[in-house]
Amino acid sequence: MAVVYIITNTEGSDEFAIQPGTLNGPDGDQQNTDLRLPGNGLAIWGEAYNENIYRLTENFAVFEKSPGVPEDEGDLGSGNGINVPLEGQLWWNKTQQRIFVFDDTSWGNLNVASSGTTAEVPASCSAEGILFFDTDKEQLLVCDGTGFVSVAERYILAAGGSPLNGFDMGGQRIINLGDPIDPQDAVTKNYAENTFLALDANNDPMTENLDMGGNELENLPTPVPFTGGDEAASRDYVDNAIATLSLAAEIGDVRMTVDQTILPGWLECNGETIGNGASGADQVVANALLFDIVKLGFGNTGAESFAGNDTVDLPDFRGRAPISRGQGSGLTNRVFGTEAGAETHQLTIPEMPSHTHTFDQATNLFNLDTHAHFRYVTLTSRPQAPTSPTGGDGFHNNMGPSLTVLFLIKT
Repeated sequence: MAVVYIITNTEGSDEFAIQPGTLNGPDGDQQNTDLRLPGNGLAIWGEAYNENIYRLTENFAVFEKSPGVPEDEGDLGSGNGINVPLEGQLWWNKTQQRIFVFDDTSWGNLNVASSGTTAEVPASCSAEGILFFDTDKEQLLVCDGTGFVSVAERYILAAGGSPLNGFDMGGQRIINLGDPIDPQDAVTKNYAENTFLALDANNDPMTENLDMGGNELENLPTPVPFTGGDEAASRDYVDNAIATLSLAAEIGDVRMTVDQTILPGWLECNGETIGNGASGADQVVANALLFDIVKLGFGNTGAESFAGNDTVDLPDFRGRAPISRGQGSGLTNRVFGTEAGAETHQLTIPEMPSHTHTFDQATNLFNLDTHAHFRYVTLTSRPQAPTSPTGGDGFHNNMGPSLTVLFLIKT
């Protein structure tokens, strides 16, 4: 019994029949593919089968009739072209020496395999993902659905839409830039000069000030510090540089401040102990440098060991004013790290100024005697009488006019 073959595509969305004893394809009774599909009982089925294997191996290699169109496409029955292409079918274009793929509407360039072939990059493309090798620039392009873009730019240099690292041009130039649209777009030399700098026809440097019209310069890069360059700097950069310079200090430096916030890297000069993490000190310091600096005074013996988990006292400026070590002209020698003076003082007798006291004495001091020729007196007593006490016997304020601030030491 003769059987009708029903041929269905992979998706099951298309099918056609091959009648018994007929040939479907080139030179056949029906034209559903460019393969020769024999029906049931066809005598040349072996020839058709082997021819199909051959055609698949050569990827339907035919010459180009017109750009992107296989020779004799649509000329049914010619037997030497691609008449009924299917979606996804490949065609080796013998004219251009490249592969095309059929997208169910038209043939799209898949790639250029021959480096010896000069071919212009197509102005547009619709089959997203097809490849094109530009032999002039020696770079691989890919279709994004509207046109061809560089594979390197799209997939190698960028990840998530931004460069992985700074791109080293190796002394080469970036060319063929379009005019910028977004704020972060690169600009060409001509665009910068013509739009902003208004250089003269010879491209000489500016000779007049750049009038910003009250607008700001934004997104400035960070200049390289201390290079003597003339780059513009942002306000944040200048403010941070000033702040950094103002806070620059060596370990052990002491400074006064009216800021009551103790910044990182500083400790208050309040006599607290410092040491390593195992010392039990009031304040833990990371290294021995400050420890070794302050252990040479301020009540410390100098024999303390940071590694031995000892502690030392910080200088205590609470209620005290700093003075320089040594002996000034006519002054007392001051030893580094020692304290002197007192906030209050009670006078001793040697410190009192020289003075006198007066007193009243009511006791009879003299007796009157009578002699035959004269009178005389005799002293009967020489008493000692204290004066009446006065004063509070207290301490007096020994401080000059003062203003309280915060003393800090660099750790």
